[in-house]
Amino acid sequence: MSQNIYNFVVPTSTPGVPFVLDPRVFDSQISANSQAYYETLLTALQGSIDSVEGGTGSTANAASDVQQLLNALNAWSQMEEVNGAGQQVYGPGVTNGVGGSSLATTTVGSTPGATPVISLPAITLSTGQVIQANNLTTTMNQYMASSVDNLTRTIRSAGWDPINNPTPGDGSDTAALTTLLTGTGPQIYNVDGLLTQGLSAASQAMIIGDATTQSNSLQQVLMVDYIQQGNDILYNEMSQLQSAINVNNNALSYLNSLQDLMNQKDPQQFLMQLQTLSTTNLSTLGDTQYNSFEQQTFNQTLGTVPKFTDSDAASYITALTNSGTDGLAQGAFQTLSNTMTQSYTYSVTQIQSNLTYLIQQLQGQGAAGSSLQQSLTQIQNDFTAAQTASPSAALNTWIQDITNGTEGNYQNDLNNAIVASQAFNDTERTNLQQVMFVFEEFYKSATDMLSRLTQLIEKMGDAINR
Repeated sequence: MSQNIYNFVVPTSTPGVPFVLDPRVFDSQISANSQAYYETLLTALQGSIDSVEGGTGSTANAASDVQQLLNALNAWSQMEEVNGAGQQVYGPGVTNGVGGSSLATTTVGSTPGATPVISLPAITLSTGQVIQANNLTTTMNQYMASSVDNLTRTIRSAGWDPINNPTPGDGSDTAALTTLLTGTGPQIYNVDGLLTQGLSAASQAMIIGDATTQSNSLQQVLMVDYIQQGNDILYNEMSQLQSAINVNNNALSYLNSLQDLMNQKDPQQFLMQLQTLSTTNLSTLGDTQYNSFEQQTFNQTLGTVPKFTDSDAASYITALTNSGTDGLAQGAFQTLSNTMTQSYTYSVTQIQSNLTYLIQQLQGQGAAGSSLQQSLTQIQNDFTAAQTASPSAALNTWIQDITNGTEGNYQNDLNNAIVASQAFNDTERTNLQQVMFVFEEFYKSATDMLSRLTQLIEKMGDAINR
């Protein structure tokens, strides 16, 4: 049975990194009771939302129900996950249905024959309805999971995070539902549309043991179900490639911002020396004196004078922002994990938080231990060293790093990270070529099987007519 990875957006407690991607594993074919459980939860969600939209129910009761239902869906979606090493593991609350032992930290491949069973608590809604999960052995599929994640993100955008948080006493839960479901909210947020998409995905899910899912003939089974498996595989692989490339693009863009900062060295000494040479009466200089003067003025490294000191950097960032210039340098001080607004905060700590964010994103793509991740970690260590060497002028120290008249270790580490990012991109391009080759062969096999099946049916028909 094939599986797919879908990245959920989850909150963190790391300062400056409000959200990260959490790769979760979903089955292409699901059990019938998994389909029924998902449809029951979403139908209950729809009922709670309809009660608010129609003015027939309490917003507070609806908020409590929505929270319970979304937390149940979120817990279920964590049945199987991918750890930092890119290995598929069982999530919390999962046991081995054969022997009953916990599989919560067990890599999937290390337990042959295990039947995972997820244990979810019963839900009692404000209406008195009790919803119980009955021995779920599969996840939802990736299309059903996408609707859950999109619905959660939509509610967060209205100012309330219903996942893993008790109902707040400040009224943000009921205020969020009012924003989402009344006035102009239904047209803007389209919660009903997301629920409809989820229920549609569940109704079209491929069910284990039912070869006629969505089909009523052998040819249709082959053309629909078999081809859908191929499409699911391609979707999964392409989604992972897209996520990896996006993360790499973010990393490369940020490294460019850091390089721009590193380049903030003012060649004022060179200009002053050039002016001195230009205004000197050369007739008063002999060849020996001129050569000596040239060596003293031109044969010097100009990378020792920064354009700004650490104490001036805040004004520099403010000037860039106020002028509307979308320069690379200001990007180094933008919170990468905050995609809704652009805020610039001058702080070396902000730079390190952004590097932490990029490292976590790479881990989410199974790139833990890659050369790019190691390079980003080294740059992070460089800023820590600069802060240790000069707490009040860390950025100045980092920019001025010079070793024996040439670029220092900080610049070398930045170069290595940029090269690693380019190499990572080349690797993903190769992976894309491999995926497209597999997909082409898959369709060739489907065409061949369909042709042979048609020939077989024709022979059977000829035999019957004789």
